[in-house]
Amino acid sequence: RKFDIAKGSTITWQGDPIDANMDIKAIYKVQASASGLMAAVTSGLEASELNQYRKKMPFWVYLNLGGELLKPEISFDLDIPEESRGELGGQVYT
Repeated sequence: RKFDIAKGSTITWQGDPIDANMDIKAIYKVQASASGLMAAVTSGLEASELNQYRKKMPFWVYLNLGGELLKPEISFDLDIPEESRGELGGQVYT
């Protein structure tokens, strides 16, 4: 996948090239269905109601790399662009 490096991300070297510290945030933008995230809300819904949660919407997946270059601390975050946070009554963003 192609990730875009967020502004403010850094790699800091203090002498040895393999002795670097990272603080990198990379963003992957994707259009995906919210149905998997909303399984607790959608269980028991009629098919017509369930279809609204199958609609693709924008998500941002963040890949966070921190710590030492050779021992990275890796984590992920998920967000929705501000202009799309109200979709489906704001339930997905909440």
